[in-house]
Amino acid sequence: MRIDFYTFGGKTTWEDVFFYNQWRIQRHCNFKDYRLLDDFDICRCSGTFAECQKSFVEFVEAYEMERQNLNITILLH
Repeated sequence: MRIDFYTFGGKTTWEDVFFYNQWRIQRHCNFKDYRLLDDFDICRCSGTFAECQKSFVEFVEAYEMERQNLNITILLH
């Protein structure tokens, strides 16, 4: 049984690798696991990037999310 839960933030151990309308896929810095967070920081999926991406697409279709209409700046360091 899967239980969705709020996260504790995890700003130091998780990094965003995908961002869309406040939803994001994050990668753990040490373990390289991924998780999908919704716009309320509730973990909706965890596992590989492909699993999180597939789950995100299912949520987009289920919630009929609108497309983003904004400019995005990507910073690499």
